[in-house]
Amino acid sequence: MRKELERGLNIASLLRKYHPDFPPNGFAVFLQIASNEGLSSTGLVERLGIPKATISRNLRMLGDRVSPHKDGLGLIKLEHDENDYRVRRAYLTDKGKRFLERVLQALQ
Repeated sequence: MRKELERGLNIASLLRKYHPDFPPNGFAVFLQIASNEGLSSTGLVERLGIPKATISRNLRMLGDRVSPHKDGLGLIKLEHDENDYRVRRAYLTDKGKRFLERVLQALQ
C-alpha cells in the first residue's frame, strides 16, 4: 500500500507542476483522450459520466485557450470532424504526449 500512496503523491506533484489547481476531472478527461484519441465531447460525457459543461471547461483548460485572454495548458488539440463540422475531436499535442510519458513514469 505504501508504494501506491507514493505513486499517488508523484502524480499529485506532477499535476501541480503543470497547473497549481489541476482539477481531478481535467486529469480524467486527459487520460480518456490519451487512451482514446479522437473522442468528441459527447464521447467523453458518455465514458466519464461528467456533465457536458464540465467536459467543455476541461477541454478548454487542456487545450490552447481557456478564454480569449488566458492560455490553456496546450496538452490537447481539438479538430473538426471530417464528416460533421459541428463535432470537434480531441487529440494529444506533442506536449500532451510528453506529459503522458511523465504520468506513466510517475506511476512506476
